[in-house]
Amino acid sequence: MRQLLPLVLAGALCTGEGALPWSTAAAQSGEEAGVSTDLAGAVEMARRALAIGRADVAVSIARQILAQAPGDPGAHMILAAALTRSGAPDQAVPVAKRGFRLAGSKEARFEGAYLTAEALAAAGRPWAAKLWLRRADLYAPTRDHEAVLSYAYRSVSAQSRLGIAVSLFGGPSDNVNGGSLHDTFWFYGIPIPITQAIPGQVYGVSTQLSYGLSPRTRAVLVWSHREVVLGDRARAMDPSARASDYRQDQLSLGLDHVWQDGKGRFAVLTSGSIGRRWNGGEVGADILRGSVELRRGLSEDWVVAGRLLLEAVDIPGDAVADSLTGRVSVSASHRADWLGALTAEAGTVRVESDAAGIAWRGPALALSWRPPVRSESFGLTVDLEAERRDYWRTPSFDADKWLSMAVTAELPSLEVMGFNPTVTLSAARTWSDVVVRDTEEIGISFGISSQF
Repeated sequence: MRQLLPLVLAGALCTGEGALPWSTAAAQSGEEAGVSTDLAGAVEMARRALAIGRADVAVSIARQILAQAPGDPGAHMILAAALTRSGAPDQAVPVAKRGFRLAGSKEARFEGAYLTAEALAAAGRPWAAKLWLRRADLYAPTRDHEAVLSYAYRSVSAQSRLGIAVSLFGGPSDNVNGGSLHDTFWFYGIPIPITQAIPGQVYGVSTQLSYGLSPRTRAVLVWSHREVVLGDRARAMDPSARASDYRQDQLSLGLDHVWQDGKGRFAVLTSGSIGRRWNGGEVGADILRGSVELRRGLSEDWVVAGRLLLEAVDIPGDAVADSLTGRVSVSASHRADWLGALTAEAGTVRVESDAAGIAWRGPALALSWRPPVRSESFGLTVDLEAERRDYWRTPSFDADKWLSMAVTAELPSLEVMGFNPTVTLSAARTWSDVVVRDTEEIGISFGISSQF
């Protein structure tokens, strides 16, 4: 069983007064030698025994300390660490928890929580270990301690086949219903009312549950939920609008597999999923997706890839609106100190459908940039996408143009127990000769996300 990175035990611990006899085993002969020292000296002896790999000696000393000073947190932590390293993690767990409860300083509480996680991981309980690592995060006194936790969390996650990712989001949007910038469509001089964009608040949750079937194959279950809150302005624009009409749920079950060559330079990523989307509580669409990606590392700083994505959408009760979408793209990613991380992607999209307002084809571009922000408390990601959409079943109109931009600020300095806050400013604009498709959406989303 893989264990956590051994923690160098340090911190302000309880000290005692007076000289007490502590018995320790001689390293080679097995004979016992009486050593006269105080509590602090005995604790130091136990630490040194751990440092040189004599966990058995550390166990003996720590138990003698606790016999004289049962409320000493440092002795509990040393005993817990020594028991874990000597192959008795189940015995170490309650000892480490008691040391955590007795700890009086932030550093000591970090140590107690970490040692509890270490014992749980060694005992084959990775989920409980990850929860205690998150608890340790509350007391991490320095960036170095946070780095230790990050490494430990990845180590424990590798033990568990089951993983969960959670993301919460919420914020204002000026187009919660996907409506048009216009409220009227003029047909040969006759005004026809159309759905106009209305503002509101959007919030929701997205969860991903994954299970490793093998080291390179995972089953993935994804559920997302979105709610809308309408204000006075929205009700003034459309008195009949109901927030529940814009509620959306989506559930999908998929399978991901990664094949990689022995040198780790070339990989094939395949993915397939089947899912369903509900709009306003009613079934809106059944969705089938599949993708294949070829990825090649040219160097430590350059990666190129090619990707094929297919998506079939079935609309219950409206076969004309069914669609089949194919996307083919190539991309290049580069990382440099002066540039940060940059990925550029170019491809083509074709949507097949019997509905003239759904079928389109055209080129697509995407750019993702993570600038080299010189700060440990702030991170930035910029995403740009553009498409030219030729609705070829209605050739009398010019092609639509769609542009999307999102800027996400990460705030690791506000991270709590592994939950990372983000702020995203997003905007999307479609220019179209068809007023129903002439849309704009601007929103701000505040989110927190985490992986378990």
